[in-house]
Amino acid sequence: MSPSPIDTDPSALWSWVKATTYGWWLGFAIVILLVLALETVVAVGEGAQFMVGVGMGAGVGYIQGRRMNEWLGTRHRWLLATTIGMGGPFVVGDIASAAGFDIPSSLALYVAAGSLLVGILQWNVLRHHLSGAAWWVPASVLGWMLPAALLALNDRQIVAGVAGEAVALIGMFFGGVILGLVTGAPLAGARLRPAD
Repeated sequence: MSPSPIDTDPSALWSWVKATTYGWWLGFAIVILLVLALETVVAVGEGAQFMVGVGMGAGVGYIQGRRMNEWLGTRHRWLLATTIGMGGPFVVGDIASAAGFDIPSSLALYVAAGSLLVGILQWNVLRHHLSGAAWWVPASVLGWMLPAALLALNDRQIVAGVAGEAVALIGMFFGGVILGLVTGAPLAGARLRPAD
């Protein structure tokens, strides 16, 4: 088996972290656009959160997918896996809440479910191209949950004041760096599958 694309290029890990960071920032922009568009066009239920999951999944999935297309030829499948994976729990939660079920609106809970689903769906894409990517699912969960945990520390006043705001800003603006570094490790350890 030959090395994975991230091993053959010395700048590949940096390229992955950069792509994930840009995707994270694009995700924020998509969330803002979705909120503005949906509030203008239709009345979205109060507390609706699907825009966060779908927007972040689409942003990260799109830019990461461009990198994966160069390495493995998996752009569209990667984008769908990331958008559906992160958006799915938020959509289900909003539908259940609109139907009258008492659903907790915890961002961390939705991100935990989304990160697991993203990890499984992305691993399903990777397993066709790479062997040794078994660590992808736990890395995905950890990579998405660390920024969410930083936001939760501030939200729950565990870290208060200026320090709490700083921690939240790190999670918000540098979450892509964290996600990229954590998920870059299993990519580096994987190997390309031989062509059939």
